Amino acid sequence: MIDRHRAYVSATQLQQARTADAFVLPPDVCHRFVRVLRLPHQAAVALFDGTGLAVYGKLNIRAKPVCLTNIQLQQHVQSAPHLHIAQALCRPTKLQEVVRNCTPLAVQRFIWFHSSRCTHSPKEVRSHHLQHLQRIAQDAVRQSEQWHMPHIEQPISFADLLTSCSTFDGLCVVGDPHSDIWIVQHLLQPTQLPSSALVIIGPEGGLSDTEKEALQQQGAVCVNWASFVLRTELAACVALTAVHNAMRLRSLQANC
Repeated sequence: MIDRHRAYVSATQLQQARTADAFVLPPDVCHRFVRVLRLPHQAAVALFDGTGLAVYGKLNIRAKPVCLTNIQLQQHVQSAPHLHIAQALCRPTKLQEVVRNCTPLAVQRFIWFHSSRCTHSPKEVRSHHLQHLQRIAQDAVRQSEQWHMPHIEQPISFADLLTSCSTFDGLCVVGDPHSDIWIVQHLLQPTQLPSSALVIIGPEGGLSDTEKEALQQQGAVCVNWASFVLRTELAACVALTAVHNAMRLRSLQANC
């Protein structure tokens, strides 16, 4: 089941396809397939709801309304490790870049937090900003041919971030350009690869020494992402790329 055009639908809508012989497409999905992509009758398409459930079928554009037939369902399992990004608050446009660039790297959760050097407060990130970030994530999931939607969380305080770190069951790393430990070096240590990882990205200007010490006390490890200074909206993407590279190297070493 490859080379299919895909579209996102809500979980409530997709549940109707479990028992239906023909699934009527929502208006926005119908517009995308028929008007934008101009797919032919009986074109193979797929729908997803972000939970891993996929509905495959044939596009029946001759039906009124347009529907999906020859329905097949498949539940996709999200691969490990589960990746979480904790990004210091910055301009909404930069948060959009973080979601757009990191979602294709299989991020499961985006956490926004406020620290001492943040130029934006949690109150400035309103519900419509979060809804827009969710739409960006939907497009990124569709384009990267994934099946699971990342969760976009409400902004939290630095104290709440510390609590999350203390209870996080997995690897927790925080970016520090002054650290002598490189992220790939840390991930390639002869220990079991974690099932989940929390990557913490500081604001422009970085986290303060006090904040980094507080995170270390909660189990976080200060690591260096690169040999040069990165913009805050780029750091998460670089860090996740390093995580994926380390996973690949670990897999190759295990198969040697």
